[in-house]
Amino acid sequence: MAALDQEKLDSDIKERITAMESPEYDSGPRLDRRDLIVVIVIAAVCIGGMVWGLS
Repeated sequence: MAALDQEKLDSDIKERITAMESPEYDSGPRLDRRDLIVVIVIAAVCIGGMVWGLS
């Protein structure tokens, strides 16, 4: 049973790799300035929470 699951997994991975290597593959919209600001704010909140937790 596990061998069949592994074979299915390998075949699915190969299909996805082929699709992603295709020139028609759309990886989604590019990250913009707002996305960068959100990431920085979340990182600052997490770091602040860790510092607060240590004190």
